[in-house]
Amino acid sequence: LDPHFTGAYAARGAIRQEMGDLDGAIADYTEAVRLYPYFVDGYCNRAAARRAKGDLDGALADDMRALEIDPDYARAWNDRGLTRQAKGDLEGAVQDLTEAIRRDPLYPGAHYNRGLARHADGDVDGAIADYDADIGADPAGSRAYNNRGAAREAKGDLDGAISDYTRALGVEQQNPGVYGNRARAWRAKGNLAGAAADYATALRLAPPGWPGRVALERDLAAVQAASSRAD
Repeated sequence: LDPHFTGAYAARGAIRQEMGDLDGAIADYTEAVRLYPYFVDGYCNRAAARRAKGDLDGALADDMRALEIDPDYARAWNDRGLTRQAKGDLEGAVQDLTEAIRRDPLYPGAHYNRGLARHADGDVDGAIADYDADIGADPAGSRAYNNRGAAREAKGDLDGAISDYTRALGVEQQNPGVYGNRARAWRAKGNLAGAAADYATALRLAPPGWPGRVALERDLAAVQAASSRAD
């Protein structure tokens, strides 16, 4: 590793971050921006690593520095939006993500991220519009189907929710949470057999200690009891 080569530190930092070595990644990004203080992606990368570690104040400082260097950089606006959302500032997150989209309407993930912030802030219609945009950009691989399904379910559109959860399973076949969501929608429609099948699949896929496992077991038992009474 050339000690004077900014790109080498940035590249090694990215590898370390991908491997889960956040402290090592932060150290490399820090060296990269020390060597070149105007390295905007170095600050964005370090912000992402700090955000993953839970150092939200440190991440926000890096986001701010990135925007000082390049106020028109869509990634920097997107990333500060993610940090603000993590800090609970949903209004600020939506504002930043809107700025990212204004600067680059096709910036990957910006609509999805704004949809999450809007959904968390209670703007379900706005969230659905953003999820629609994300899906429109990548119909086959979008992460937004599950979230749009939840938003549609919140509005009482169970058929639309089930359709989206089914599409989500085409992208995330092994995700127990998506099966659990579709099971909940089936149950709300009165399709107990469909709900039981999806709850059972979710439990098969959910590893021990998975946060939603207890709720899945409880809901499956309730559906099975309801089915027995109906028989």
